Formats: sequence, C-alpha cells, structure tokens
Amino acid sequence: LRSRLLRRLLGPNAVGIVWRTWNGELSLPPGDMVIARTLARQGAWDRASIEHLLTLIDGNSRVLVVGAHVGSVVVPLAARAREVVAYEANPANFEHLQLNLRINGCHNVDARNRAASNAPGRLKMLANTTNTGSSKLRPAHLSYAYVYDAPPEIEVPAVVLDDDITDHGFDLVVMDIEGSECLAMQGMRSILQRCRALQIEYLPQLMHDVAGADDAQFPSMIASQFDTAHIAEDRQRFGRDGFGQLLARAREVGGADLVFTKA
Repeated sequence: LRSRLLRRLLGPNAVGIVWRTWNGELSLPPGDMVIARTLARQGAWDRASIEHLLTLIDGNSRVLVVGAHVGSVVVPLAARAREVVAYEANPANFEHLQLNLRINGCHNVDARNRAASNAPGRLKMLANTTNTGSSKLRPAHLSYAYVYDAPPEIEVPAVVLDDDITDHGFDLVVMDIEGSECLAMQGMRSILQRCRALQIEYLPQLMHDVAGADDAQFPSMIASQFDTAHIAEDRQRFGRDGFGQLLARAREVGGADLVFTKA
C-alpha cells in the first residue's frame, strides 16, 4: 500500500529517486520500499559483503555480476576492477542500472539486459515492484510470498553465459538471481572452471521453487570447482570436505551469501 501511495504521490513522470550512498549515487524505482528504505536509513546496501568482495580483486581484475539489479554491487566493484560484465534480466531494473552507471562514471562496465539460464529462449519473470531486487523467474508454484505485491508477469530473453560471453576469464563471479542460480550455472561451466572466486546467494527454498533444484544439485555443481568456502558474514573457512557442513549451516538460517575460492 505504501509503495502504491508513493508512486501516486510522485506522479507518472517520476522515473526514480536518487540516493547518495556508500555504494554510489543510486537511482531506484519510486515504489521500492525495501532497498530504497535501507539506502535512506543506513546509507549503504550490503556494505560488509561488498567490502569483502573488494579484497578479492585489484585493478587488473575482470568481474562478472549475474543479477546486477540497479548497480549497488556493480558500481563499487567497477571502481576497483579493470572490467565488469553485468547481467540484469528485469528491463525496469536494467534502465536504472544504465542510469546509475552514467551517474557514477562507470565506463568499464558491459551491461546486458538478459537472463542467465541453461538454454537460450524466453522466460517468464515476476517483476516485483515493492522489492525490486526480488524480481525472479516465475516459480512453478506461486505462494503468497511471491505475489503479495501483484507483480507484473513479463517475458525476458535468456542466454547461456558460456555462449554469450567471448572471454571466459573472470577473477570473480557474483551471482544473485533469486533462485535460478542452478540454471545459470549449467550454462556457465567454462566460466566457473576459470574463475578464481564465486559469491552466490544460497536460498535453498527459492532454488527449489524457481528452478526445481534439490538439496544435492547445488553442492554437486560446486564440489569439484572450488577448494575453500565461507559464509560472507562470518568468514570461517571450510575446506572441500566441509562444504556439506557449510551448506547445512546456511540452511539453518534460511540461506546466506556464500563465497567459494580456489587455491
């Protein structure tokens, strides 16, 4: 209700609201009541996690961000890296991503308005309006948690990242695509083999609902690729033989940002 009232108050010509934050100057859609509120009250979004990501790259690094949203992660990474390739499927979010790249002078970012999946084509997506960062591929079974704000259902182009990207050499891959991570990873095996580090949002219930992934599918995809892992918030390292323990800990709290690295 607050989201609708705000959009009505600002009028149909309001493109976005710009927040001056630690992440950069960021424009968000007027109806966003989650990320925008955090930026307004705290002056940053996910700062601790992004600061950790910055320790994994330098001025020569190439970074791939899958699920770029409006650029809260892309902008600070672009300030340090040599090049960032950023994918965002939701066209409304992508419009703000492009605007924020211009506002912050990020000339080293290749932004692409496509979804990452295991096959090319077109996919149905729920374009969340109250929490724009929660837009996702349409789950097979719609619960209230996915439709509480009556999100528009749109179609977006989908690509296989190994085919869509010419150079697969990335130092860091950051992935936050609301449950469709397993689908994207099936189409980026070469990229994962070559990258040095991966941060991924691990939400097992969402992975199951959106991509039909079971508890074993995600671990099997990363088990042979990386040597160490940790939850972004606590930094306790787990070796490859401890990945199961790490994932169990993440499941206990409903999910977490996980960081996987290679020796």
